[in-house]
Amino acid sequence: MFSLPTKNDPSIQYNLVSEVLVKIEERLNKTPGSDLVVADAIKWIETVLKNAIELSNDENLEKDPPVAIALPKEIAAYAIQKMVHLLTLQNDLRDNGLYYLGDAAMALNIDSKEMRNLLDSEFDKLRLQFTVQLKTELDSEQLYWCALMLMKIICADGHIHPSEKLYFDIISELIKNSNTTLDQLKKTALEASEIPKLELNTNAADAMLKYVVTIAMCDGEYAGQESEFIKKAAVSLGIEESNIDAILQPVASSFMVLESLFPKAL
Repeated sequence: MFSLPTKNDPSIQYNLVSEVLVKIEERLNKTPGSDLVVADAIKWIETVLKNAIELSNDENLEKDPPVAIALPKEIAAYAIQKMVHLLTLQNDLRDNGLYYLGDAAMALNIDSKEMRNLLDSEFDKLRLQFTVQLKTELDSEQLYWCALMLMKIICADGHIHPSEKLYFDIISELIKNSNTTLDQLKKTALEASEIPKLELNTNAADAMLKYVVTIAMCDGEYAGQESEFIKKAAVSLGIEESNIDAILQPVASSFMVLESLFPKAL
């Protein structure tokens, strides 16, 4: 639900909105037999996308729910995808963004199950983006220890939840150029008690800890063993104990909001 921080430049987000609107207008004009007024649809989408930008750049901001509108299903899904992209382009997906996504889903008459599927698809893209950025910024030894850190939080509570298995592909990618297999890494994760201090820059260290917390929360539970490991992970990442809660709490809060608005199907 987050990405490695980039330069906070709203113009990048607004330029993306312009590109999206052009594509959507082209699609709407090609939609046969629609009674939808294209100008009204474009205005609605432009408003929610720009509101998403403002929300992403101010965690204390709130926006009124958008008015109900009947968009073609494909266009509605595309608009939601682009909202998520804008909300996560330069900042973490926070509570206010999630609530606004819920309001937009209601306005578009998208049910919670379909909405969760759309969000999970976008979260898959964020995981891939995170992996690519790590591989770009870190050397092979750092990647190995990051992979071990992720494996240890998966194994921390003694069982592997199906939702945690999504992260095996990422871990495999991080150790791709090493001589370690996924099974070997899992064995090491179960046996190793400590991870050495990693020399990461502040942004990468904060992002890694958020990622560890994300994995701990993804099964809907937060076990004591996971809490203890998160503290150890913070030490390895060079994060002061006094700063851990400031990183952990927003991630945990967003997961609770996500599950309350769009619960994952059992």
